Amino acid sequence: MEFDYIIVGGGSAGSVLASRLSEDPQVTVCLLESGGDGKDLVVRLPAAVIAQMRDKPIKINNWCLSTVPQKHLNNRIGYQPRGKCLGGSSAINAMVYTRGSAKDYDRWADEAVTVGITIHSYHISKRQKTMSAVQIIFMVTVDR
Repeated sequence: MEFDYIIVGGGSAGSVLASRLSEDPQVTVCLLESGGDGKDLVVRLPAAVIAQMRDKPIKINNWCLSTVPQKHLNNRIGYQPRGKCLGGSSAINAMVYTRGSAKDYDRWADEAVTVGITIHSYHISKRQKTMSAVQIIFMVTVDR
C-alpha cells in the first residue's frame, strides 16, 4: 500500500494533522499509533486519572516512563505518564484543556525577532470549537 503521507503518532498533533491532510479527497494518509483506540474507561472517565498516578499506574494507554535521576531534586527519579493511544497524552490528562492566549503568542513572536528568529502564528480559533486540540500553529524560521 502507498500513501501520500505517513504520520507516526496518533497524539493530539498527529491526529489533527492527519485529519486536516485527509480533508483533500485526492490525498491518502496513514496514521500509525502503537497504542489502542483510547476508548477505555480509564480514558473516558476523568476521575479515572487517579489510575495513572505514579505509585501503581495502570499501564493501559500509558507508557509509564521515568526520568533519569534529577541532580537538583536529590537524585529523585520523576514519573512521566505519557499517552499510548489515539489522542496521546491528551487522552490521559483528565480532560483538562487550557486555551493559549493569542496575545501571548503574538508577544513571543515579537520578542523572537530581537534574536533573529521569525515566528509566524496562524490563529485558527474559529475551528477550535470542533478541533480543540490545536489553536495556534507556529512556523519558525531562523534568520542568521
